[in-house]
Amino acid sequence: MKLLPESNSFHKVNMREKLSKLVLLKYIAIILLAVFGVGFLLQMAYNFVGNEKIGSRINYTRLDGKRIEYKQGGAGDFTVIFDGSIGGGSSGWTEIAEKTSKELGVKTFVYDRRGYGFSDGGDALTPEAQATQLKDILRKAAAQGPYILVGEEYGSLVMTNFAKKYPDLVKGVVLVDPLDEKTMSDDIKFFDSFYKKVQSFGSNIFLTWTLDKLGLATKFNNYEDKLKYDYEKYNYSWQKNQSAYRQAISNETSMIKSGKSNSQTDGMFKDVPLYIISGDDNNPLAKLGSSDLTNQYKTSYSGGFTSMNNEESILKALSRVVDSARRIERKNNGNN
Repeated sequence: MKLLPESNSFHKVNMREKLSKLVLLKYIAIILLAVFGVGFLLQMAYNFVGNEKIGSRINYTRLDGKRIEYKQGGAGDFTVIFDGSIGGGSSGWTEIAEKTSKELGVKTFVYDRRGYGFSDGGDALTPEAQATQLKDILRKAAAQGPYILVGEEYGSLVMTNFAKKYPDLVKGVVLVDPLDEKTMSDDIKFFDSFYKKVQSFGSNIFLTWTLDKLGLATKFNNYEDKLKYDYEKYNYSWQKNQSAYRQAISNETSMIKSGKSNSQTDGMFKDVPLYIISGDDNNPLAKLGSSDLTNQYKTSYSGGFTSMNNEESILKALSRVVDSARRIERKNNGNN
């Protein structure tokens, strides 16, 4: 305050300089950069500590400089390939693969798509490109056919694309909660796709870890809770908030939303056994097979990751498909 000349009264004078919009924006930018910088350093420390604490127990190969992990087991006339849902890795098939090779007398092959498990992340790939990559992995791993394909949810797209590209190698198919290419883009809401992009970005600056601890990040409890071994659960607890994993989820969700898959053609499995497990009485993808070689099972389970939470139905489906494939092989060999 100051005394006015020739006056006995006082008035207030604002001594604080008013900030311009440009200066205010500059301060905001500095604060954001500081927050992102601290978050980036925390994320780097988290990744470093996590990678020191966890370790892979399966094989790997490299494609285009990227590490891709896989696991083989069993012996027999067919190789059963397992490919899972968005958010799930090869660990989700551990118990089913072990029982399949033991009870059905076949080889098994489980792998991690880009970003899952210990496989390196990378740019988004279409299901067709992922199917091509799977063929290269099988070649490098010396996992010989003929193949029986098992695909769940997003993995069903990879399997139908694989079958379209390499039909002579496929002798049977099991689809679990498969995605229908004609309608799948409608199954993904805009906010779900956008929020997964946010988590993909946030996994670089410790934001996704924070969201996860607050219970706000996308969770896959029906996968995590059903992992068979403690070391699998421990590995996943560190990997789920790293960028490769969250980026893979975002990439594959975007592929569904954009409808970038065109592999499902009526009758494409008319000569091989097809078994569909879903919540539908009459799944529209039954048209991919023939009436005499196609079976369906309606499951009442609807919590996601049906393969891990309803193993009996998967093993029953595989048993039926393997038996049918062997009968067809014997018949074909007898006619030659």
